[in-house]
Amino acid sequence: MESIIKNKKIYLTDIILITNIVVFLISLAIKYISGSDTLLLLGAKINYKIANYELYRLVTPMLLHGSFTHILFNSIALLSFGRSIEENLGKKRFFLIYLTAGIFGSIGSFMFDDSISIGASGGIFGLVGAYFYISAFYPDDIKKSIRKNMLVIVLINVWYGTTNPQIDNFAHGFGLISGFIAAWAYGYPNQIKMQIKNRIAQLVLILGFMFFIFVSIPSYQSKANYYIYNIVDSYNDKNYEKTTKLIMEASEKFPHNETIIKFKNSFLK
Repeated sequence: MESIIKNKKIYLTDIILITNIVVFLISLAIKYISGSDTLLLLGAKINYKIANYELYRLVTPMLLHGSFTHILFNSIALLSFGRSIEENLGKKRFFLIYLTAGIFGSIGSFMFDDSISIGASGGIFGLVGAYFYISAFYPDDIKKSIRKNMLVIVLINVWYGTTNPQIDNFAHGFGLISGFIAAWAYGYPNQIKMQIKNRIAQLVLILGFMFFIFVSIPSYQSKANYYIYNIVDSYNDKNYEKTTKLIMEASEKFPHNETIIKFKNSFLK
């Protein structure tokens, strides 16, 4: 009995799955007890907060899910191919690809979708991207069973993403692409050493993140919505000095914005 327990392989896929479920149940419990929207407090992707350099919000959305259907779809996807991808790549590469894809999924959502977003889909689609990488360069390592599972999961998510307006398809797309690049960047277990192609892929990821920090965030900070969200936030926090300062700055930059004009007339009268 003891030898069976010792020899039983522990998959990182299962740990991620269990963590997602536990966090989901905790968020439901907190919401039930407090009646507040806990997902916002727990780290949902909120663009203006990320633009305020709450960069942890690039990662924390991967742990959050808004409904049973949401976490069910992601759990089925992880169970369908997560272990197989993990066996091919090893735990370290598997986790790095999952995390990288999740971060770039949030970045893609930040750049093209101003709505609040949560879910592990970016990381999961990153694993799909890793599967495409393995299929392209190490096809003999892919089991036939996972090919069918992968095709079904991809088709279901494409259908679900196109029929449900709440699905963040930008996170999916960026997760998929960055997962492929990350698998390339981190190398394959049977490689003796890193090659030039791996270094190039690493550079692509670094440049992509630098573009987000030095171009995407400043670009968002220059928009009227950035000021509007921060004005509302500071007012709700009863930080009226900050609210006044933000309204004055926004009025100078966007003198014809109707929302900002209303803020100025009602708050600075």
